Amino acid sequence: MVGRLAGVHGQTGTGVMGGERSIPPVHQGRRAACAWALGVIFCMASAPAWTQPAATAPLVTVWIMPATPHRDAIQRGLEEGLRRAGVVPGRQVRLAAYEVMGEKTQVAELAARALAEQPRVIVAIGATPADVSRFTSEGLPVVLSVAPEGGADKTAGDAAGKPPRLAWVPDNRAGDGQTELMRALLPEARRVGVIYDSGNPASVAQIKQLQASLPKAAMVLVEAPISRVVDVAAAARNMIERADLLLIIEDPLVKAALPAVARVADAARLPVLADHRAAVYKGAAVAREVDYQEIGVHAGQAVVRALRGASLAGAGAQAARRGTVYVNMEAARRQGVIVPEAVLKQATVVPER
Repeated sequence: MVGRLAGVHGQTGTGVMGGERSIPPVHQGRRAACAWALGVIFCMASAPAWTQPAATAPLVTVWIMPATPHRDAIQRGLEEGLRRAGVVPGRQVRLAAYEVMGEKTQVAELAARALAEQPRVIVAIGATPADVSRFTSEGLPVVLSVAPEGGADKTAGDAAGKPPRLAWVPDNRAGDGQTELMRALLPEARRVGVIYDSGNPASVAQIKQLQASLPKAAMVLVEAPISRVVDVAAAARNMIERADLLLIIEDPLVKAALPAVARVADAARLPVLADHRAAVYKGAAVAREVDYQEIGVHAGQAVVRALRGASLAGAGAQAARRGTVYVNMEAARRQGVIVPEAVLKQATVVPER
């Protein structure tokens, strides 16, 4: 494994992973940043799976978009998925991770560096097809993990009829599991209010997913776009008469103001649900979080299919079907949510912080 995120040269990074070489002083301050940004799978020198990869083993490049949540869990799952398919990281496959940052020209230079290493497969975490167009234009198979524009498994081939070279592994946060939970908790609810940053591409993409999934459950989306964290509480107050429940998505501006949203909801007895666990500690009544490590597992299995020259059609179709429900009983009581026993049996009850 090489520590490219930290700016460490490939040979230096590999040597450090193998315990043979020290990082030059100019890079020593960057090693910790690499560990923080990529997590233990890609950067910890003590992880034996990444030591001394065979020089002839195929290279898989992991292309990580900035501010992608749950990427550590996805990366752990990627390793697990490779192992489940009989491919041992560091032995039968090499992994190189890049965090995509900077202006377009800088990103283009980073992509050129990645291509120069001749990867066999690209795993893009949090990327759209446009973000990986440089790789697909070179004919490389690309696995998109939690792609913002995913929402469902999709593949793309070419006019020559070659096997699909692009696969989505979606997170399905706005899929059937979420709407089923809403129906179980609030069977009479129809209007789902969502506050989101209209300038955040990931949030906008999730709104599109909700627009597609809610009508299937006879529900409608009530949108409240905002652009500043100070606008969140006012947007929540505006939802009191417009929505039957609030759904908190993993939007940074909304997350920052969640305690204020919870106070508004408590006073109005407006139920607050969420798609991420952290929200229940800050006042949401119930949250359902998908299994991001399992998403990584599906991405790893898709990588193995690509390495073996198989079609990527259908890769990731079953990803993120599983999820864990978290309940804050005190918030549920304040917001008038009666949690059915069937939900409680499968949920984790958490204290409010």
